[in-house]
Amino acid sequence: MKILNEVLYTGSDWYKKYILYPKNNFDGAKAVMKIRDTRTNIVVCEVNCEVKSNTIIAHIPNKLSLKIPRNVRKAVYDVFLILPLENGDTLQYKLVMGDFKIIHDSSMH
Repeated sequence: MKILNEVLYTGSDWYKKYILYPKNNFDGAKAVMKIRDTRTNIVVCEVNCEVKSNTIIAHIPNKLSLKIPRNVRKAVYDVFLILPLENGDTLQYKLVMGDFKIIHDSSMH
């Protein structure tokens, strides 16, 4: 698992690619990324994630970022890879976590 800290400017698109090693094909897998307020642990954003081969693409569209409450300035996040098994169960791996600084003031962009 990696720890990476991020910054989000609300009103802007945010993209991140996470490349998985070893280079396997993870097509059919699902990725989940959630951003939670550090004070309340409430989820303030569920990030759009797509898995392509050995890459997870996470995207927060500008309109989604604007829905984050303005009183939330510090958050934490994690990214999970969910792999389907043949018996119908799944395996979950926590790949990345860290702090998320959220900047609402457009003059700070």
